[in-house]
Amino acid sequence: MPDTTDPAIACPKCDAAMRRVRVDDLSVDRCTGCGGLFLDLFEKERLLDEHRATLGQVDSGVGGESPASRAVMHCPRERARMIRLRDTAQSHVEIEMCQVCGGIFLDAGELTDLSKHTLTERIGRFFRSGR
Repeated sequence: MPDTTDPAIACPKCDAAMRRVRVDDLSVDRCTGCGGLFLDLFEKERLLDEHRATLGQVDSGVGGESPASRAVMHCPRERARMIRLRDTAQSHVEIEMCQVCGGIFLDAGELTDLSKHTLTERIGRFFRSGR
């Protein structure tokens, strides 16, 4: 199935159209402007657990001109305000999450970053956990 653009869904970061990109049995929304990804509830976990080898099809890590993050972002589906969180395993990655549907927005490259736990990050997590 070819990628399709859904004009009804605009990127919460830059307002460009989101394009449906297929990865095996999943279909995710990628911004045609900044390259960010909007993932429905649990799609991030499924991509990282089941589709790690094919993440390049979804997250090239290269976006267009990346505008500064907006102070307030709204979910492209629910139009609800999104909250900014830090990933628990990699605190340098900020994730915007919809408080209604649980969908998340990742900047271009962040999904790939989340898939690569570096040795330094693993050691830091080990010492922070007090083991």
